[in-house]
Amino acid sequence: MVSVEGHRGWLAKWTNYIRGYQKRWFVLSNGLLSYYRNQAEMAHTCRGTINLLMATVERHGSRDFVVSNTSSGGTQTYFLRASSDVDAERWIGALKAEKHKAKTVSQKSQDGSVLSGVSSASDGVDGSAADGMSTLNQTFREMKVHHDLMAKHHQSVTGACVSMDGASETVMRPVQEKMALYKISADAVMNLCRDFLSLASTFKEKFQTTLDLEREQRKQLETTVETLARQQHQLEKKAARSASKVAKQEGEVEEDDDDDDDDDDDKESFFDAEETLSFSRLESSTLKPELYLPSPSPSSLTSTSSLIPSFTLTNEDVCLPKTRRTAIAPRPNRRLNLWSLMKNCIGKDLSKIPLPVNINEPISFTQRMVEDLEYSSVLDQAAQCEDSLKQMAYVAAFSVSGHTNAGIRLSKPFNSLLGETFEYDDTGGKRGFRALAEQVGHHPPETALHAEHKEWLFWQDFAMGSRFRGQYLQIIPQGYAHVVFHRSGHHYAYRRGVTPTVHNIIFGKLYIDQPGEFEIVNHSTGETCYMKFYAYSYFSKEEPNRVTGVVYNAQKEPRYTISGTWDTQIRFAKIKSESIGASAKKATYATEEPVVAWAREPRKPGAEAMYEFTDFSCSLNEMEEGVSPTDSRFRPDQRMMEEGDYDSANAKKYELEEKQRKRRREREVRLAHEWEAAGNRGKPDLGSDSGWKATWFQKEMDPLTNTMTYVYKGGYWEAKKNRDWSCVPTIFS
Repeated sequence: MVSVEGHRGWLAKWTNYIRGYQKRWFVLSNGLLSYYRNQAEMAHTCRGTINLLMATVERHGSRDFVVSNTSSGGTQTYFLRASSDVDAERWIGALKAEKHKAKTVSQKSQDGSVLSGVSSASDGVDGSAADGMSTLNQTFREMKVHHDLMAKHHQSVTGACVSMDGASETVMRPVQEKMALYKISADAVMNLCRDFLSLASTFKEKFQTTLDLEREQRKQLETTVETLARQQHQLEKKAARSASKVAKQEGEVEEDDDDDDDDDDDKESFFDAEETLSFSRLESSTLKPELYLPSPSPSSLTSTSSLIPSFTLTNEDVCLPKTRRTAIAPRPNRRLNLWSLMKNCIGKDLSKIPLPVNINEPISFTQRMVEDLEYSSVLDQAAQCEDSLKQMAYVAAFSVSGHTNAGIRLSKPFNSLLGETFEYDDTGGKRGFRALAEQVGHHPPETALHAEHKEWLFWQDFAMGSRFRGQYLQIIPQGYAHVVFHRSGHHYAYRRGVTPTVHNIIFGKLYIDQPGEFEIVNHSTGETCYMKFYAYSYFSKEEPNRVTGVVYNAQKEPRYTISGTWDTQIRFAKIKSESIGASAKKATYATEEPVVAWAREPRKPGAEAMYEFTDFSCSLNEMEEGVSPTDSRFRPDQRMMEEGDYDSANAKKYELEEKQRKRRREREVRLAHEWEAAGNRGKPDLGSDSGWKATWFQKEMDPLTNTMTYVYKGGYWEAKKNRDWSCVPTIFS
């Protein structure tokens, strides 16, 4: 794709649902954005033009942006995509600069002060200063032409006056004096214009020099930061090796000398989620193939699936009601050494970096998975619906409710150890469900969850990749969630399609954005719901954290609209009529009175001092008898951190991670011996977690999503009842 140089180049433009984005040639000139199928069409056929005078330019995602004009009664919108982030920046800059110039020219025209022939073209943001000087020079040249004409006409008039016969000196003298004054005034105007042009040229050079200096200083600062980070990292490596040698001599620790090396095999092979996934934003309700579930064929529509766990909660499984805590110890005021953190994070997968507990909150990822069910009451309401489309709307609201705490919870959960579990049993309480989560993968981190209720069954697996980019941290999710309602037999599934991004890591105020799209499919009926989380935009007039969606029946006809925000509430409304806009890209729906399907509970008093936890969050790490020894509540570093002992927590966290690496090496050695004993050659394929197998979940192919997923295989609650935990590994000691 060509850059925006010369205000023309290739961009991908959204055409329709079938063809998607298509390559088009765009030309930006004189306040107009025009496009053609190719460059040859510029001579005879223009496919469309938008006047930028009243248009809006909004960015959505890293490469996508929208140019829209609603000034003429209808709506004219171009959904565009550049080839790279740099191209998108240059195009958006050029469009905004051209729009500004169009407004300036329009305003001057209304005031009657525009000089004809002054060009309004611009070479983008980077060339705006040079273009301004070019315009000034052109204006000055035109003024000089008019000045020369005035001087020529002055001489002609003066000669004519001198040659006038019969004119008295009394008549001629005033005329000559006025002409002389006029010439003096014209010369003064020219001198002032010349001085202004010289001054503008001087300041332009000064500003350009200052800008170049600032850019150079920024590059030097970035280089210095990276150098300091690497040097500190090397020093810490040497210190760690020295401590390791001393420990080996005392027989306390057994490690490899290069255990802290970034590329060491002891810390797993590097996993870059961005290389295996492509998460691009689209500007419509349609999704890319990797973001949605395959559309069910008529023959596959069934109320059951081979992967639906055959577990039903009975009256015998209901436990006694429990009184749970609603508060935890206040968070201590501990400052974080930013340089020490940055040295290990730049450009790395966050799950591969030993981070201090200072940036954590006292719950683990397994507990965080159960926290997604905080608003399980929405599923209870969905279970009572006889209309499957209305039930779909409630499921959509529930899919959003799991994101509600992201806006204020800026700390990360503890990375669960391989084999770590967490159970939550509230069958005798108001929520009425019990759940089990297990850490089934380490690199990439992957957690499986199974939850049972008398009215529904919920399970999901969640894996993620993360990258620290310096100024922002991006989480790239993978995995599917499933809901089955016992009464109707309807089976819903959706993929976690939003991409949480933490902005202003180093400078500015931290905030979280969650752009993305995903599709919910009822595999029993073929009905679908398209959900869209909008990216935050400073220039947008819409409320932040906005979410929209549309529920379609099996014939792809819209029946319900979804609206709201992911941090406050979600509403749905039944559609009465539909009208398609002129662009055929947006539809307007007339709906009935909206119904609130989910609303966030009010923020509890003192939540800021308790990591912004809700009552449900506070109860997750509360100690409980009879749970598995691998339960997150027995994790010592997490418990120390909750109690405010950060120093001991950091030391214990490092110790647990080292023991986990040691167990991994032992598994590799054992499996290699078994491989050789069987007469095989070469190295065995141990997978990313060196042959680890989950205790309570098994990996199977899901025929609905065509992906490998983890499904609960049973046995946990029976082991708890019998108090027999002989099958679980030892991970905390």
